[in-house]
Amino acid sequence: MSKHASRPFVSNGPESQTHRNPATSDSTSNIGIVLEDAIEQGRFTDGDCAVLCPGCGESIERYYEGLPEPFVRLQPDCDDCHVTLRRWSVVVVPGIRKTAAPTDQLREIVQSYWEKQLRVGVVDDTLPHTREFTDETQSLASVWGWDWEVTCPLCDRSVAKLDEDYLGYHHWEYETDVGTSVCRDCHDYLHGDDDRSQANTQDWRAKELGLADFRDLAVIRLALRDRAVHEPDLEEDNSAYAERLRRRYNVPVSSARITKLVAEVRYQDEVADTIQLHGPSPEVKVREIYPV
Repeated sequence: MSKHASRPFVSNGPESQTHRNPATSDSTSNIGIVLEDAIEQGRFTDGDCAVLCPGCGESIERYYEGLPEPFVRLQPDCDDCHVTLRRWSVVVVPGIRKTAAPTDQLREIVQSYWEKQLRVGVVDDTLPHTREFTDETQSLASVWGWDWEVTCPLCDRSVAKLDEDYLGYHHWEYETDVGTSVCRDCHDYLHGDDDRSQANTQDWRAKELGLADFRDLAVIRLALRDRAVHEPDLEEDNSAYAERLRRRYNVPVSSARITKLVAEVRYQDEVADTIQLHGPSPEVKVREIYPV
């Protein structure tokens, strides 16, 4: 990751945000699910079903014997909305609808799916598509007049506000390609601003502190920044808070371990001092401290 100047970071908590946080939505609906989700889960394989445009609620495809297996291609145009749709931006519902479905519910289903994809990183067989997915979703949201933007889940700033084209990808595990999408500033912060050598540098720094590896140090940094921005009601040593971090940022670590790691900051001055020296402090919201 190349060096760049960090921009000022200001937040007054979640109430100050005018857009939805991509990491907060896990909503479910009784109407249907996004087509790509249905294909991956093996849903709607028999019986009548319809594929709906979330912009107008009209049917754009109908299947009388379930979704085809294997499902090869979907790229229809919506004549009412004048857009080309793909499997991650349409909703499949049971039955053959003759009237339009409520667009507010379809919007929630699609936005929730988009946000989940962006939260864990849009990667397919190690091929990153976050840039393309960002362009696609932003364009559709604009056409449909949705108040929705691609947003960093850690600092709650939209890519437009950050003057970035798309979110970067922070790896928790390089071998298995597991990570979460964040902006450049948050990515630098999680790395301790060690640039390309961060994995090796952070790994040794973590071992010097008695931690296992660079991921442990990054999880601690993550918790500090998350608490500064979102001001959650849960205490650091609450297992529910650890589970929130795990799900929100796709962290491949048990909730029990996250709880222990976060507690290190409160009870171990050496760990806290290292975090302070190599990145923003827990008071980043008000002090605007950035790595040097």
